[in-house]
Amino acid sequence: MIQITIPENYKTARPREVKNKKEFDRAGVYVFFDADNTPLYVGKSVSFKRRFIDHSRCSEFYYLASYVRLYEVDNDYERDIYETEMIRQFDPLYNKAKMYHRRKEVEEALLEIEVRAEDLIAEIHELQEELAETYDEAEETDFITDYKVAADCEPLNEVQLGEVLYINRRIEELKDELKKQYAKKRGLMIRRGL
Repeated sequence: MIQITIPENYKTARPREVKNKKEFDRAGVYVFFDADNTPLYVGKSVSFKRRFIDHSRCSEFYYLASYVRLYEVDNDYERDIYETEMIRQFDPLYNKAKMYHRRKEVEEALLEIEVRAEDLIAEIHELQEELAETYDEAEETDFITDYKVAADCEPLNEVQLGEVLYINRRIEELKDELKKQYAKKRGLMIRRGL
């Protein structure tokens, strides 16, 4: 079996920095990552900077990217080999070409995402109910936007206020995780369409 070792040296930048740095106007293989270090897309180009601008105009994963890596590779043949190997190793969400996944694996991953999403939604609803109960304990309430605010009653005590702040923070964390699950689902749906 052939062993391919990915180069250890690479340049990293946030998307908004790439356009302004000359060192990114090089040939090579590049990888887009999201904030959770999930590989989004692997590609190759003779000028990463130009290809990057194309991605910024028309690629869905571009807006999910938190940072990008560029592995400088001058030889066209080597770029193709490294790109193929990096797609295999990184398993990016948005690549279509050179993906050798079985449909069953993608379907299983989609099912796992759906189950996790349902769990997250259920937990969000439970926390929202707990939040409502906390406010009900503070006598009468008025609704303002998505949150309850005590009106014409005793203010929340320190314990209740702490619970409210914790519950609100936890709801936001769960909503963020739910967004990430749906982003992964979109990438898998693209793969399933192959």
